[in-house]
Amino acid sequence: MRFFLSLAFFGVLSIAVVNGAAGTGATHPPQAKQILEATLPSDLTYLQIENPLVIFLVNIDANGHLIQSMAVEATHFGLLGKAEQKLSKCEFTPARKNGVDIPAELFVTISFYDPVQRAWKRGLGGMPMGSTLNEATDRKLYESSKAEYVYGESSPSDLDAPLSVVESELLLVEEIDKTVETGSVVVEYFIDYRGKVCFPRIISSDHESLRKSVLMTLSKTRFSPPTVNGKPTFVRVRQPFNFS
Repeated sequence: MRFFLSLAFFGVLSIAVVNGAAGTGATHPPQAKQILEATLPSDLTYLQIENPLVIFLVNIDANGHLIQSMAVEATHFGLLGKAEQKLSKCEFTPARKNGVDIPAELFVTISFYDPVQRAWKRGLGGMPMGSTLNEATDRKLYESSKAEYVYGESSPSDLDAPLSVVESELLLVEEIDKTVETGSVVVEYFIDYRGKVCFPRIISSDHESLRKSVLMTLSKTRFSPPTVNGKPTFVRVRQPFNFS
């Protein structure tokens, strides 16, 4: 068998969410069981980021378990790591439709706060100390170029370098008679800022076993991390897999 693939790139994608669950029409969307906020990373507190947050696209199964997630927006890319840590510990009530628990996709926002500032505003602590000269300089630079620190989706044509596969393993699903089907599969997916494949969606497939083969292969695939002007970003691709 011969196997061919190529990449086709697309522009920014808008993700529609219906009643908190994409495409499900759920009457009761999933709900987080914890407060979705975290303390600001200490190395970012002096920037005084306005409305610091990270927004994730997440997939929740019928038991309320987090299956996969991907950051789609952040007011500063330095918030991504801590937001992912917070989200990984969150539990959810499942989405419900007609009284039945169902899987769902939705947006989840992790907000950040400075505990010292919060305590001061509540009268529970002394006035926060002033920043150092270096911090004040960095804050001034940040204030004049906030857009450079915002994390979001980018057009592939804007990337610093073309995407390249750094790790992959072709996994093929055999039929009961040990044969492997031939044909093609077209799939769309995101590549996050670490180069991980996220939220693959089959556009077309000539056979169910080929569809499964592609999804398993993508689960073992990593790309070079996409960046724009040295800053992390994510992109969407459409990829045809041809089996012959």
